[in-house]
Amino acid sequence: MDQNMNNNKANANTNYGTNIRALFAQMDNILIRGQLSYYDFLYMGFDELKKMSVHERNLLKHIKLNPFKTEFEPEPDQRFFFRMLEAKVNSDESVLLLSVALPYPRQRAEVSKSKGFIEGSSWYYDYHTILRARMNQILVMFSEIGRDAVKESGCFVDTSDYIDRELAFLCGLGNYGKNQMLIHPDLGTQFHIGHLYIILEERMDPLLSKMESEIELDGRRLYSGCQNCDKCVKACPAEICGTIQMNRLECISYLTQTKKTLTFEEMKMMRNKLYGCDICQNVCPTNLTQNKSGVNSLNIDHWQLNDFEGIELLETLKLSQSAFKRQYGDRGFAWRGVKVFKRNALIAMGNSGDNIFYEKLKMFSELKEDDFLKSYYEYALRETKPD
Repeated sequence: MDQNMNNNKANANTNYGTNIRALFAQMDNILIRGQLSYYDFLYMGFDELKKMSVHERNLLKHIKLNPFKTEFEPEPDQRFFFRMLEAKVNSDESVLLLSVALPYPRQRAEVSKSKGFIEGSSWYYDYHTILRARMNQILVMFSEIGRDAVKESGCFVDTSDYIDRELAFLCGLGNYGKNQMLIHPDLGTQFHIGHLYIILEERMDPLLSKMESEIELDGRRLYSGCQNCDKCVKACPAEICGTIQMNRLECISYLTQTKKTLTFEEMKMMRNKLYGCDICQNVCPTNLTQNKSGVNSLNIDHWQLNDFEGIELLETLKLSQSAFKRQYGDRGFAWRGVKVFKRNALIAMGNSGDNIFYEKLKMFSELKEDDFLKSYYEYALRETKPD
């Protein structure tokens, strides 16, 4: 939150609803009590919602033309968040949209190439549960203060009809880096994003609004520290950072999640990664600064921090789907299931080139009968076979 907004909150026009003024006056305190002290917001009336709907339509036209859309993204025609709000709000009402950041710890363990690696916070338990619970708690507090003025409210994390990072950018939570990650001045890229919206039956107080024009948004889209920095561009094995249109279909993090058939070059890029890729984030100066200063370490008590010592690759091949769920079901990577996990383990064994795997892999010959895993099993055998 900047000083101008604090001044605006203090000087709210008395011609507008007392519920809105009370809500804004308590906003910082509510978010701190809800353990989501890193946040920013958009406060919109009916006319402002119309402007954001135009921004939304233009962005979705651009997305529709993007040839690098992954199977995990909704169709552009299904991503109208502001249009949904516009249909719910009349000229005497307003909307508060909050974007919140949940910091996460950096996975720093050194793991040998003969073990599998889980990147970032995915090794810890699923952040969706934590973030959703905290946002629901915050909505209850807002409803108590807003009393009868709250017409409707909701929260979402990773499941909205819009693009989470773009919503967070519009709210002012951060700016884009050359790796297309959102960068927060205090947290770097080490945070998950959630959103809350509250429809208020009181018209918008213009003193509390901080709407930006398209020119202003374009002017701050790129994080200022990225102007003369190419560390992520040089570090990315897929060479997709810093491009005008990022080819997300070649991102290693995507490769560890997709079920599409992987090429030899794609498998080699994955190295020993079983889930995710944070290479571009690990070299980012904003993250190195925050880790060194300890800023981010003060905000991660919600994670069960335990030492990550790597995944025993051969052991993963023994897992059934039910055993996988029992062992990893509460982890951030578990949603992709045991088949993708086994595939990535086979690729990691092949990429290790470690001959010790060869004879042991032959004990899993039933994988030759698995249509999904067969080619990856053969890759692991071929790459670990002694000369």
